Amino acid sequence: KYFVPRFMFMRDEQFHIMCLDDMNRFLGCYKLFSGVPNAAEISIRKIVEVALSCNATKVVAAHNHPDGVALPSQSDRELTRKIESALAPMGIQLIDHIIVGGDDFVSLREDRLHSR
Repeated sequence: KYFVPRFMFMRDEQFHIMCLDDMNRFLGCYKLFSGVPNAAEISIRKIVEVALSCNATKVVAAHNHPDGVALPSQSDRELTRKIESALAPMGIQLIDHIIVGGDDFVSLREDRLHSR
């Protein structure tokens, strides 16, 4: 409900993170990267820095697919694993990675649970 309207009419790919505390209270949502219609350069270091600066213990990553198709690519799955691996040693949990395409979205967390 939060990310779909935020990305709905974006023409370029954007990457945001939502920072939460232990009680899942909203600490902020930050646009970290934007790119051309089919790609955005993502810095794992920047994601970690922003999460730490918010004193977040949980993060939700989100990005859009401007073509309107919310299906995750292999690179989306790899990015999710990299973010998770970088945040974990800092005591920060990646609770989901949401991909928005038009008015549709995919939760990589739910996708991972269903594909086991």
